[in-house]
Amino acid sequence: MRRLTLIVAGAVCAVACGKSSVSPSAPTSSTLVITPGPEFGNASVPHLAASRFLAFGDSITWGEDGRNDISDPLRFHTAVMVAYPYPQWLQLQLRSLYSAHLPSVFNAGCRGEAADSQIPAPDDCPGAGLIPVTRFDSFVSSGEYDAVLLMEGANDLGIASGIDGAIVALGMMVEDAKAHHLHVFLATIPPEQQNADPSPAARNHPEADVLALNVQIRSLAQSEGVTLVDVYNAFPSPDVYDLYSLGLLSRDGLHPLESGYQLIASTFMGALQRALELPPAVPTASKS
Repeated sequence: MRRLTLIVAGAVCAVACGKSSVSPSAPTSSTLVITPGPEFGNASVPHLAASRFLAFGDSITWGEDGRNDISDPLRFHTAVMVAYPYPQWLQLQLRSLYSAHLPSVFNAGCRGEAADSQIPAPDDCPGAGLIPVTRFDSFVSSGEYDAVLLMEGANDLGIASGIDGAIVALGMMVEDAKAHHLHVFLATIPPEQQNADPSPAARNHPEADVLALNVQIRSLAQSEGVTLVDVYNAFPSPDVYDLYSLGLLSRDGLHPLESGYQLIASTFMGALQRALELPPAVPTASKS
């Protein structure tokens, strides 16, 4: 069921308040530092079965601000990050709730990347110089992560191999992660929608293509036995609502706005809780 209400932890909003002008300088893990509270190490608070998360994907994982081109058309080619990409929002939510072990989310997003591309990642991407499936392997084989959040494929809609190539590449990534004993969270891509006044040009793909790709992603998750994160259906329907007017999708019709990134983070958060949350430990009575 689609959600029209954004559910964002209060602690997330508290940290983000007043920081909307901050633009992280590199597509790396969160630069925010949260100090453990007095409950750190307390068995009575909720725990997760994993604490080290890899967020892998394209510019929507990296956190591109699709509005960076409004004042100067030339800036269309200069990607700028939002203040808080979805992996950062997610880390804030996780650390607010699971403070006993301070989960981390590493942002391995690479702008412009297509899952099936043979083009090496540029120098400013984590895993620079590697094609996507190899870049993915460099992270999941490192032993540094417990779970991977995989959301990619939007850019494949604009290349020759298209949906079929994207699914093959995503399948290779899923198999790779499973072989390294990582819990895989495979996400559908968010909706895209042409704005009535795109600037300087619309970057969205046809809705039919987005839907077709997501059908295949859902099927892949089921066949591989991994957790599906239905990011697409977390957004209001683009057939019914103007997502730009709702503050969810940028003027370019492709990248989310800040609230859209928050919604993606909350959607992953719900999936992580359902799949990985452990009940608080119950103390056993000592024998006298």
